[in-house]
Amino acid sequence: MGTRFTLHPVPYETTEADWWAAWRLDNRVSRKTWLILGAITVFGLIGMGVLIWLKTNPFLFILVLAGVILYLGFRLYLMEWLTRRQLKQQNPEWRVDGLKIGLQPNGLSFVQTVALPPQAGKQRKSGKRKGNKTALRQPQATQAALVPWDQFEGWCENDQVLVLYRKAGGFQVLPKRLNSPEFQIDSVRDMLRLHLGAAR
Repeated sequence: MGTRFTLHPVPYETTEADWWAAWRLDNRVSRKTWLILGAITVFGLIGMGVLIWLKTNPFLFILVLAGVILYLGFRLYLMEWLTRRQLKQQNPEWRVDGLKIGLQPNGLSFVQTVALPPQAGKQRKSGKRKGNKTALRQPQATQAALVPWDQFEGWCENDQVLVLYRKAGGFQVLPKRLNSPEFQIDSVRDMLRLHLGAAR
């Protein structure tokens, strides 16, 4: 089955859990780093064992192993805790109401319907009457934008989200639960591979 593009945009709904899943994916310990830490750990254990066998103080190798533990503790736990603490003070918006997303050959399309500020005497009548009163409909406007593929420089994924890295900085989160006939994650992945190459 070929790539399927979007005719009718789907609601782009993200949650705090989606953003944290993307953050962990972006800040994960790389395979190369794990190999280096593994080699250091093996070196430290062997060195400590040799010094203990020689009845010499293995303090230096204990420091090496402690450094590995502290580094992993910071990367796996402390860094996220510090980031959460900082964001809690900023009270960020995890979702944007009325925003929809679509897949197009030249990029990702976004459509948002926003309510305009009410203006006296210019609100539309909805035609529905309650008693002798006519209900008023708040005016709305639709904004559309396209983010071309060349605005991204890479991507990665896990079981929960796709993460697209913007050249200008930051990333775009695509929760995989958005998968539907109008927004197929497999089609998004095909376009990412075509324009950006393999996942990181």
